[in-house]
Amino acid sequence: MEDGIHNDEWKLLMQLITDLRFNKNYINYFKERYESLRTEFDESEWKGSSSTTTYALASPKEYYDVLGLTEGASYEEIRRAYHDLALQHHPDLPKNADRTEECEKMMMKINEAYEKLRSKS
Repeated sequence: MEDGIHNDEWKLLMQLITDLRFNKNYINYFKERYESLRTEFDESEWKGSSSTTTYALASPKEYYDVLGLTEGASYEEIRRAYHDLALQHHPDLPKNADRTEECEKMMMKINEAYEKLRSKS
């Protein structure tokens, strides 16, 4: 889990959930809670899917700031910063149990910054 959930792992998890006939509420809950740990996405998943709240940061510089990077960072630097921050701020981690709401908001910002910068790389 240190390097996140890869595409093949995500597909396997989703297939298992479907095969075990979990209800749609659980599937949606699972996606919301663990999608931020994914490291890869199919191109079709990015087109037209944006169910998360965005903060409409004004410039790419702000996205880099959220991830603690300087403008022009490489894709690998962006990915590593994203994973480090996710491991630090993810609301499902036991160490963050007393600050779940704060971590959820921070993860939304981290996810948005990663999504925007990743698509520019």
